Amino acid sequence: YQGWVKRNFSNDEVALFTEVDPVQNQKSNDDLWTKLFSQAKSLMHLDPSHPDVQKLAQDFMDSANSQYSSHTELRNKMWNLMLSGDIPNDLIPGYEKEIVVFMNKAIGILYNKQ
Repeated sequence: YQGWVKRNFSNDEVALFTEVDPVQNQKSNDDLWTKLFSQAKSLMHLDPSHPDVQKLAQDFMDSANSQYSSHTELRNKMWNLMLSGDIPNDLIPGYEKEIVVFMNKAIGILYNKQ
């Protein structure tokens, strides 16, 4: 895990993680992302443009924006690492690369509508 952190994040970004995800919020964030990934997995049989998937795409973005607040570069870096599959096992509860690829398509459709 430490090697992954050093390979992907600067010291300043590591410091931001403690600001973004302090220990007291980690359990609620883990529960939230477990729920979101579970919901996404259950919708993967649908087209990413389906209204139910689009609602979940908005929930994904709302959650990420809330968790990372003004740190959009860090949020985007984490998303790109998830999208590439470069995430240590058990770092993000419920994470599967295929789910992120599916939701990335849905989020792209969501932002093209706005």
